[in-house]
Amino acid sequence: MIYWLPGFDRDYVKQKAPGFQQVGRLSPVEELRRENISIINVDYKRLFHNGLRDYKAADITINLYIVNKPWVFSLAWCSRIHSVTTDNIELLRQIDYPYYFMVPSYYRIMWLFLDILTVVFIFAIFCFHWWRENQIEKVFESSSSYTDTESISLKRRKSEKAETFSMTVEPLPQAGESPQTPVAPAPDLTRA
Repeated sequence: MIYWLPGFDRDYVKQKAPGFQQVGRLSPVEELRRENISIINVDYKRLFHNGLRDYKAADITINLYIVNKPWVFSLAWCSRIHSVTTDNIELLRQIDYPYYFMVPSYYRIMWLFLDILTVVFIFAIFCFHWWRENQIEKVFESSSSYTDTESISLKRRKSEKAETFSMTVEPLPQAGESPQTPVAPAPDLTRA
């Protein structure tokens, strides 16, 4: 069986070599059916990006190229791709089962579980920070009220001490005068 991959001169090839199997590219399913193409040859990056359910539903055989890594081969295997083109046949020949095999339902369960776990973890972090901020505010409030009561009691003590000092000690008569104000030694001498 010979596959005809190029898209140009397809009608001419169908006339001259009707035994050639026509292979299409990544095109809409309606276009592939109109041209009577039942096989597509697609780069694996483009196929998995665009999805392959429509092609499988239309019973179109899929060939992926160039699959050289074991994980890509495993992905194609798990996606039930019909065939692959590779440059690394020695390595891919040794693979007896897909690597990292996970059925879609298990994958969804794991995805949801990890999403929920992440939400709980983030919520716990926010709660912890909220609790810590409340504790810090309580410490500041208690220390400020302690400081306020302490300063009030200190003011009372100072005022009590000031009253006791003012009662026991009377200021000298010259205490209100400035030191630079000249004072006459005797009032009688200045009148002459």
